[in-house]
Amino acid sequence: SNSSDQDCVRPGEHVHPDRALVVGDGAFAMAMATAMARRGSDVRILSHTAAVRDEINAGENKTYLPGYEVHANIEAHTSIEDACSPDVQIVLLVIPTQFLRRFLVTNLA
Repeated sequence: SNSSDQDCVRPGEHVHPDRALVVGDGAFAMAMATAMARRGSDVRILSHTAAVRDEINAGENKTYLPGYEVHANIEAHTSIEDACSPDVQIVLLVIPTQFLRRFLVTNLA
């Protein structure tokens, strides 16, 4: 057997992260956050506006995903420092491509 087969993680064989960060607050970001939260992860959302952050923390992302209750394991932030604590084990970038460069330049400087 070659080493690439030994290093391969198959579906269902990985450990779910205790804490995750989802960068983005739109419908797809919420879907990813919800999927991880349902599997037991503590998920932080990095929202681009205080208004959407507050909606998420109040229990419904009315702007981008109206009609769906936010999972109890999801908490939204607008500060990358607050959202990305040292114990975050996985980060998902779920923001529109046209905003990716600006996000990276702003937050990696």
